[in-house]
Amino acid sequence: RGPTTAGVSGIARSPGKPGAVPGDLWQLHEMTYEGHVYLVDPRSKIVYSRPTDPSTWPTPLGKLTRGDTVEFKHESRVGPDFYHLLDNYLKGERKKLKDVFAQFDSDNSGALDRREMEALAKQLAPGVSKADAKYLVAMLDGDGDGQVTYQELMDSVMEIV
Repeated sequence: RGPTTAGVSGIARSPGKPGAVPGDLWQLHEMTYEGHVYLVDPRSKIVYSRPTDPSTWPTPLGKLTRGDTVEFKHESRVGPDFYHLLDNYLKGERKKLKDVFAQFDSDNSGALDRREMEALAKQLAPGVSKADAKYLVAMLDGDGDGQVTYQELMDSVMEIV
């Protein structure tokens, strides 16, 4: 299943960015790929995260290749093995997924942000980097808001099972 695009987001280029002209607009299209929402630059085909607030810039995550595949640039240490590591942790600790989710949702917001996902990832695989945690959020965050809800985590687990 390939990506679908909808909508255009205009982001003013930073005056310090190469090739930026005052008032220039950087057009990024929203793209849904494997149930996740990203931004894509139609000229460069670079795929970006959606910023979670207006003060941040989109982060490059990979590149759109062959028109229907996203090749992510970050090779996560936990990404490919996340579900296996999570399953082993749940069995070893004799815990339910909902309980583990609540344990790492330190602010009780009902969602895991990058910092909370990093704590979960470090529990599963000590030595995990911040980049790994950011990758996990991008991988699991179905609506692109920068956080992973319990339902988004369950949806991704159900896709694997």
